[in-house]
Order: sequence, then structure tokens, then C-alpha cells
Amino acid sequence: MIISCGSQKNGEQETVNGIKIYKNDNNPSDRMIKLKAEFLFKLNEDTGDTTDVIRTVSAIKTDEAGNIYVLDRRKAKIFKFDPAGSLIKAFGQQGNGPGEMMRPLELLASGDSIFVADQRLRKILVFNSGGEFVRDIIPLRDNGLPQSLVKLDGSDFAGLVFNMTGGRGPGPRDMTISVSILDKKFEKVTDMFSKKIEVDFHNFNPMDHQSKFTSGGGKIFIAENTEDKIQINIFDFAGKKIEEIRKSYAKIMYSDSEKEQLKKTLERRFRGPDDLDMDQFRYKKSVENIFFHKDGYLLLEIARKTSENDQANFVLDIFKDGVYLNTVDLNSADPEFYSNPDGYEKMIIGDKLFVYNPDDNVIYAYSLKIGG
Repeated sequence: MIISCGSQKNGEQETVNGIKIYKNDNNPSDRMIKLKAEFLFKLNEDTGDTTDVIRTVSAIKTDEAGNIYVLDRRKAKIFKFDPAGSLIKAFGQQGNGPGEMMRPLELLASGDSIFVADQRLRKILVFNSGGEFVRDIIPLRDNGLPQSLVKLDGSDFAGLVFNMTGGRGPGPRDMTISVSILDKKFEKVTDMFSKKIEVDFHNFNPMDHQSKFTSGGGKIFIAENTEDKIQINIFDFAGKKIEEIRKSYAKIMYSDSEKEQLKKTLERRFRGPDDLDMDQFRYKKSVENIFFHKDGYLLLEIARKTSENDQANFVLDIFKDGVYLNTVDLNSADPEFYSNPDGYEKMIIGDKLFVYNPDDNVIYAYSLKIGG
């Protein structure tokens, strides 16, 4: 059953089999909508005390009180800062025992609990907000281990889950990748998205399998991991698909300089082989990142054509209630906004924006305001 309504404009709605679809072109609906990033403070500046220095930023999260938690993969520690950016404490340690970590990748703060996913030990470590170890959770091996996490209402979570099967050593292995609803034991309740692939790690392209998702306003937003369209699939907290957001898009090729920078990023982040075949990277993934602002806006970092001068700029498409409103370049809007020609990592949580360069690990915190 198809029910159409509305005129030919951004946010035009069509209902297909009970799923509401919002259609958008590339013409902004509200050019007066702007993003303003106001600098707040820096985290991890060199104080001369090596115990206070974060070596490898793996994840950044905040709790309901505004405290900031930074996971250091290399040190196997969590650094807790207050809402003003002052270090409160660091906790956690390396090892194989209870409460110890070997390769922590993901962090989540919820209520009085801090959850850390350790890839090598295949477990979730639980600490209280004071940094005291509470327990280890060992998810069922067949379910895989979550590598991205968001907290939903009640006791459930949503996570990007990787599960590897097959023997060790060279040659292909089977991998299942899903974005799933997880219960309090981090075991799957239902999959919102799932695919099974054969992987040869000698020439593995992680960009093909990094599904971007976020949550907010009682919904989960999952970006289609494609090169030829922009489509955001929207689910309720029970894992049922309820909406789609679509926007016009044409494929965009990598430049030679972008390929070189991407190669460095993949080697650092995924420890891939130094002879990675970059010819397989022809077109960019359409959605590079997805965020939810606490005022109800969906923010998409979309692949775009760049010049040498703006290759690393932070450019976001703004959506509200399925409607494309405007595109804002934060670097062009404010020359004082963080800039690095080699690129930088970004994370929006609530109305806070954190950016950092993995080479120096200094984290810049901003408040992010949206308005006319």
C-alpha cells in the first residue's frame, strides 16, 4: 500500500507498507538555520605529569550529569573529567583478570555504570561512576562483541556487532556484521541490520563495513553504507523500522591526496597491512558520520568534493523531522574553529562537540548551538 501526501518540496512524505519516507533534494529548505560552535576547554593538554596524559583516544562519552569519559586504548584506562573539563580521576588497568583490559575499544556511560567493551578478551567490563570495578559481562560468543554502543530507554542498548567465525591464520574467514538491539547482558534481542561476508584480512577494506548509527528522540538512525545514495533508516527502540530519510546524491570519487590520507588513517586505526591496495577505494561512502543533537536535529557528515584548502573542513547537513534544512561548514563559519590539514576526529553528544587529532590526542570541547 502506498499513500502519498504533501507537495514537491524537501520532506515530501510517502508511506510505503507502513514506513514513512521523507524525500529531499539538495536545495536547502531554510538557509537561515546555522550551526555555531563555541569553544569551551581543552582536554589532555600536556601537564608534565605522564600519569595524566591520554595516549590513544579510543572513545569519548558523557553521562547524564555532564561528566566526560575518555577511553585510552593503549593505557587500558578511563579518564573521567567534570563538565568543565577538569580531570577527576583515571581508572582501569591492563591485564587478563577481572576488571582488567587488553584491547578496549568502546565506552558507554549510563546512570551510575560505565561499560567498556574489550575486543581481545571478548567481554564487557562494568565500573561504577567512581571508577570501582563492579563485574565482567561475557556475552555469548555466537552473538559477537559490540564495537559501538548507545543506551536506549530501560535496560536495552543498541550496538554495532562484529562476529568472526572460522580458523586463524591466513586466508578468508566469515564475518557477520549487524546493528542490533541488545539486552542488559549485551546479548542480541533483534537485528535491525545484518549481513554476512567473507573476509581476507590481507586486503580488507573496513570502510565497506562501518555502519554509522546514532539515537535520539526515541528513535535509532542507521545510515545506509553505500556509495550511490543517501538513505537513513529509522527504527523505534523495539527494533522496528518506522521511517526513512532520503536525499539526492551523486557518487564522489577520492582524489589522490585523499587516498593517501585515508591509507594513513586505516593503517593507524585498523593496523592494516602496509601494502593495502588503495585502488579498491574509488568512490567515497555517501554518509561519513551521523549525529543527533539534543534539540532534535539530525546532523549528517556527507561525502563531498573538496579542494586542497577545504579537504579537512567539518561540513554538516542539518535535518529536522525528516526535512533537509541547510548545510553548514563550521570551519568557514568560524576561522577559529579547530583545523588540521590531515583531518581530525569528531563526536557530537547532546549539544557538545569534541574534536581531536589522533596524532596529538588533545581534545577540543565546544558547545554546539543550532538556530536562525
